[in-house]
Amino acid sequence: MRKTKGFLILAGLTLLFTACEESRTYSPEAVITSYSMGNFPVIYHDINIQGHDTLVTRTVSGSTIEFTIDQQRNLIFNRDSLPLGSKVDSVKTTIYSSGLVMYRKMHNDGTYTDTLWSSSDPMDLTRPVTLLVISDDDSYTRQYTLTTNIHTVDPDSMTWRHTASLPATISGMKAVMCRGSVTVLCKDDSGSPCIIRRQSDGWTGPLPCIGLDGNVITRSLTRHDGRLAVVDGNRVMTSEDGITWSEAGQDTPLSYLIPFTQTGDAGQAWAVSEDGWLVSSSDLISWTRVQQLPQTFPDMDMTGICYPLRTNSSIIRYIIAGIDTDRKATHASLWTKLSNEQYWTEVETANGHSLYCPAFENLAMILYDDNLFAFGGSSVINGLHLNPMQGFYQSSDNGITWRDCNAFYDSFNTWNPFMKFPSELRGCTDPFCYTVDDNGCIWIITAGEKGVWKGYINRLYNADKVIR
Repeated sequence: MRKTKGFLILAGLTLLFTACEESRTYSPEAVITSYSMGNFPVIYHDINIQGHDTLVTRTVSGSTIEFTIDQQRNLIFNRDSLPLGSKVDSVKTTIYSSGLVMYRKMHNDGTYTDTLWSSSDPMDLTRPVTLLVISDDDSYTRQYTLTTNIHTVDPDSMTWRHTASLPATISGMKAVMCRGSVTVLCKDDSGSPCIIRRQSDGWTGPLPCIGLDGNVITRSLTRHDGRLAVVDGNRVMTSEDGITWSEAGQDTPLSYLIPFTQTGDAGQAWAVSEDGWLVSSSDLISWTRVQQLPQTFPDMDMTGICYPLRTNSSIIRYIIAGIDTDRKATHASLWTKLSNEQYWTEVETANGHSLYCPAFENLAMILYDDNLFAFGGSSVINGLHLNPMQGFYQSSDNGITWRDCNAFYDSFNTWNPFMKFPSELRGCTDPFCYTVDDNGCIWIITAGEKGVWKGYINRLYNADKVIR
């Protein structure tokens, strides 16, 4: 009886499993529904505490990388490229699918082997990978192309290009952006004012300036309310195109117009009057006394920048930098003012404080990538002589502290160590001028064999709008 009963139970189970197998349905779908990478290393250059280049490896979590699955074109890819230096030749992956997934291993001889995918089996993602999905009922196969995009250049690094050479006979250069073109006001070999302009098909000029004479202070060139302005004698001269100039008819004789060549349309024009006052104007005609010229105010190589505050765009910050020749300091003289404040105040440099802006010859200051950068000719800082055009100094706090972008200071790396000049410009003693255009490019314009250079941080480069 027991044998008979056991046999009947076994037979019943066999019939049950057979019935289940016959009733099972297989999905005809073959689709990848989700894909992600595992962790991978990134090797990048850094500067160690001794100031030497070194290689550093860090691990990046692949789960933070978003991949797009285009089901219509059977493509899998990451829209935001992986960092430069990403090593993806052996990376584990995670795939969710309806159907069996295989991937195609390519061999050096051009042949391939289709291999069953496993989350524990690393894949080589340095080139596109073919993924095959086979439906459960083996009736349909779908083929995807997996592409892992990697930056070929560091987004924060700089690219420099030599674009032209200008006559070595020009002098007193000052550059601004005018009607979307880089415009240089200078003097020719006879001392007459002239204009050189960057057009879409190259540089034009020198072209004579109509209405200006040899008394023009070319370095006082500024841009205000869509017009160019400069001091000629003690008159303010304005121009729409940089070629034809006329008197603004101001009510106050001026000795110097402070050049706010960048974002200068944002606020007031500023100048030094002949009787020693800092004066301002909204129309270049009516000038208002603001304060008597401070004793330590810069009197050489003055340059200005103004920009709206990030926290309140209705308030404008003005910054003036230059050299105070009376003080003979090793650092530049910086002054600042908000549009809702009455007076200018000096940016103080505390005793023993080494993070100041050097007193560069032909001091240059730009607003770029939401930071201030200074550079120029030779200087001395902390007792060390700096060669001309050696590198950039950066300030992230509106001119209070400055760091050498070529040096290692602390572990917070709040400045950009990639902001460097091309080797051809380092040590350049030729006269130069500079400007920043509206498309993320820095222009360094020299008179002589060094020529004109255009540089940009790669992530700020706008290939569609950039001036060639």
